[in-house]
Amino acid sequence: MLDMKIYEKKTNAKIIRKLTSQNIKKKSSAKDILYLLDDMKNFSEINNIPICKIEVINFISNLINDSQYKNILEIGTAIGYFAIHIQMLSSAKITTIELSKKMFSIAQKNIKKAKKNNKIKLILGEANEILTNLKNKYLKYFDLIFIDAAKSQYKKYFLNSVDLLKPSGVIICDNILFRGMVNENNKINKRYKTIVKNMKLFLEFLTKNKDFNTTIVPISDGLSISYKINKTSNKYLLN
Repeated sequence: MLDMKIYEKKTNAKIIRKLTSQNIKKKSSAKDILYLLDDMKNFSEINNIPICKIEVINFISNLINDSQYKNILEIGTAIGYFAIHIQMLSSAKITTIELSKKMFSIAQKNIKKAKKNNKIKLILGEANEILTNLKNKYLKYFDLIFIDAAKSQYKKYFLNSVDLLKPSGVIICDNILFRGMVNENNKINKRYKTIVKNMKLFLEFLTKNKDFNTTIVPISDGLSISYKINKTSNKYLLN
């Protein structure tokens, strides 16, 4: 079982060490970037915009650094919280896709404020279409693909991402247990019935997929971590 308090302390220390070593000047100082992240978090809470939980960011950033991953693809930018956070904690370059023009505009401004334009590539459009187009240039390019967008589309996102993944890469999906409802046998609220049904079908698909070795990690709302079968060993696969 992961000790999340230890993860958070280690990660916060990494933020300070990394940022203070970069000679960031004036408004782009380490404190300013941390304040930006706090502002983004407050903005998301006030406006009811879902963003990635800190424990998920901590876990993934440790995985990226330990595995020395260099190229990350995110599906579902929202306001750019995950991308900015991950980039500050690693040397990885991030490509991130967002459907909403409003969210895209907000993320664009946040990435500019964080001075991360050269490290984070933001793409506007429908993810499945973008993923198909990316195959022309980014075939087997990404070390890690993070899916955190429309839950009903997870299977399509996953399938359209496979060709973009390196042979030793990993696909991580967030909110895989959807508020704990996926594991519940009790009657599900009608409002969430379709989402829960789709997530259960997606988990069944992952379980039966012979090309990937998938583990569900009970962090936050649940993560599925799917390694290609030719990945011989990885300490983050929890059995």
